[in-house]
Amino acid sequence: MIGGLMNIVNPDHPFLETFTPASPGDAQRSIGNDLDRDAFLTLLITQLQHQDPLSPMEDREFISQLAQFSALEQMQLLNQTNTRGQAFELVGRSVVAETANETTGIRDAIIGTVTGVYMEGNTPMLIVEGPHGTSHVTMDDLHFVGNDMTLELLAQISSTLLSQQNVDLIGRYAQFIEHDDDGNIVRFFEGRVDSLRFDPADGLVLNVGSEEITARYLKSISSTPQLYNRPLGGVDINGGSNITGVIKGFEVVEGYVQAIVQGLSGSARILITDVTHTTNAFRQLGRQWEGQQVTGIRMITGAPNLVLADGSVVPFPNAEVSEEE
Repeated sequence: MIGGLMNIVNPDHPFLETFTPASPGDAQRSIGNDLDRDAFLTLLITQLQHQDPLSPMEDREFISQLAQFSALEQMQLLNQTNTRGQAFELVGRSVVAETANETTGIRDAIIGTVTGVYMEGNTPMLIVEGPHGTSHVTMDDLHFVGNDMTLELLAQISSTLLSQQNVDLIGRYAQFIEHDDDGNIVRFFEGRVDSLRFDPADGLVLNVGSEEITARYLKSISSTPQLYNRPLGGVDINGGSNITGVIKGFEVVEGYVQAIVQGLSGSARILITDVTHTTNAFRQLGRQWEGQQVTGIRMITGAPNLVLADGSVVPFPNAEVSEEE
């Protein structure tokens, strides 16, 4: 058993091993060891602090408890040694590891070969070399381990895994911020997710209309459009006049995003200096803010402000204060 996962030979591919969660009893025993050790120390200290001075704890009782603690400590050290040994046994083997984006919750995968192991505290970290470069994962992140598996087979396994876990993305709306290798924004757009696939080099790829874009550029997911055809006001970059309209698209000019807005007086371009901040502001449309409904967004010197039902305009704090349900 590796990292709380059981190793089962896949009958269809003798060289492929599928990792599945261990039984609840195994998990409970693993958790119990840590709790018993801490509980024992707490109990022993409490006994010493609150023992009856007229009838103190006998030496033999104290020594017996210390012996129990020592045995428990040795068992834990043995378990740690076994875990490290299991990690080193993975060196040279082909693996599929799952990762999760903390912001979007999207599940992605890492494929490649384990080339080394190092420790972070008591946790063995696996160094995985693959088409994506170098990654660092724990044994708990592993889903598949095999011998001399091709990238094509690893990609097939990953596609099945990711499709099952990300199936709820299909039909939802995704907001993307695409960067170049230097970190400069090259594209900012939104679209409906039609399908998913896994690419050995790029990981999870989302098909959005006629576009294909990797999940690493994904900023957020929503059940309804958050950007296009939404109300936006601000100063026209070209004419300098105030305009209010609905967003029809975005364009990146010299690293800055411009929202293309269609209003009653025609189209205009409104500067957006921080697309993440602005995307979070659009999530407040229709919600309550300071006791009033948010009816629109107005950009002032490139920063988003909320337009409330009474016509007042208040700055939107540069932090994500509300997540999409």
